[in-house]
Amino acid sequence: GTCTKDALVFTMDSIQSRIDESKRGGASGEMTIRLALCDGLAAVGVECHVVRSDSEFEREGKSLDKYSLIFLDPWTWAARGWKMKPFLHGHEQKLYILDFFGGDGHPGLNPTVPLSRHLTAYPVHPRNTFLGYFLPDAVSHPQGNRKKAGVIWGKDPKYYHGKHVFLTKVASIVPLVSTAPQDALPAHPNITSVGHLSPEGWEALLRSHKFLLGLGDPLVGPSAIDAIAAGAMFLNPHYRQPKLDHYRSQHP
Repeated sequence: GTCTKDALVFTMDSIQSRIDESKRGGASGEMTIRLALCDGLAAVGVECHVVRSDSEFEREGKSLDKYSLIFLDPWTWAARGWKMKPFLHGHEQKLYILDFFGGDGHPGLNPTVPLSRHLTAYPVHPRNTFLGYFLPDAVSHPQGNRKKAGVIWGKDPKYYHGKHVFLTKVASIVPLVSTAPQDALPAHPNITSVGHLSPEGWEALLRSHKFLLGLGDPLVGPSAIDAIAAGAMFLNPHYRQPKLDHYRSQHP
């Protein structure tokens, strides 16, 4: 049917430079959630206008009356000094915050957007609202065609600091592959890099391996759900001390 409402969406991951960075292998978890939100809104007759820059947001800020809903994140909501951008005043009832990790917000933000309108990717904080996201329809992935090997979760070399001894011990039992550069990985014949992959290549990798091995970081990315949807097991590290006060494992 015809769209009857309009929503404005501006988050750090919608900035064009961030999109380009994700295509080169940068973080893309927040982008996954934002795209799912826009697809979901379109399904109920709401058209999303996605802002790509601060200057575009300033221009759109002059005509916010045409939008029924406004989705931001804490950084695009904020002006200098962690105060709400002036042109958002009078539109507080339309505001929602996309907060990938969830939490107690910020003293400057919470009076303008209550915690119940902070939308999270996973049900991790009792005072936020669980938004979630969707994946394409799952298909059957026969287990018999999989390599007896695992995929290491983490494409950024920083996630491998302090993990070489652990990975070497795992690799002595089962082969491991990674999308991180080879020089970030332990020198072991059972640990190899497959390099940066497209989303389709990543899905194919998970479909062809037995498990995805978490290292503790990155926190709460969509790769754990990708693995399960592809029929692979996710090995989820638990923390001695919670991260961000409410995460007791790499993925909830």
